[in-house]
Amino acid sequence: MAGDSAIFRVTNPGDTESSVGAGDKIEFNGGLVPDPTGKMISSSWHMIRDISIHPNPNKALNVIQDGKLGTLEVIMAGYFSSPVTSGGKVNLFDWMSESATSNPNFRYGRFGVRIDDLSEVDLTPDADRGYILYDVFIERVPDSPNEVALIAKLYRTSRAGSI
Repeated sequence: MAGDSAIFRVTNPGDTESSVGAGDKIEFNGGLVPDPTGKMISSSWHMIRDISIHPNPNKALNVIQDGKLGTLEVIMAGYFSSPVTSGGKVNLFDWMSESATSNPNFRYGRFGVRIDDLSEVDLTPDADRGYILYDVFIERVPDSPNEVALIAKLYRTSRAGSI
């Protein structure tokens, strides 16, 4: 592993951040993929509890059912001095175009995250859990035409009882 943060995509059981190819990994802060200038500007996570509100007409307040933790979202923002490419293509385009869950070995998502100073969200996908990359924003920075800004948002999914 290089750098202090990474987003990566696995394909085969047993794949890890270290074993995936350059086209399946983005490293920040000291990493080499896609280039050694990648910097993580911010990283955050957002937890949302599922609740169901049951109307209770003409009585006391509505009854709320606690569904426990329902969504874990990780947001990673950074930049690179060159576009994130693999074989002349932007691998983020491939990542967003291809299925994140159709692989039978990774039904709950095939993306992994490592953020050394926010290790609570670190995860290497397996048969029971993974991340789904659901939102990618790429911007050519006007004041720095040689830089590409990136915001990636991922949802963590899992088999019941395995969060």
